[in-house]
Amino acid sequence: MAQDIIATVDIGAIVRQSTGSITGDAVDGGRVTAMRIDGFVDRVTDRILLRKKERNLVVPGYDPSAAEENR
Repeated sequence: MAQDIIATVDIGAIVRQSTGSITGDAVDGGRVTAMRIDGFVDRVTDRILLRKKERNLVVPGYDPSAAEENR
């Protein structure tokens, strides 16, 4: 009975699905790290260039809520 159950389980699909999830998590972690590094470089650059006021970082025509819906 156990051999019949093992024969019907697609172990390859289970492995692909679990490694795909791990890969996705690693990519997300890399993106977050890149965003933090970008913010750090931004702050250092502002200090070097003696910028006192915050810059307007709004991108005309970009809707972040629409970008979230496309995920």
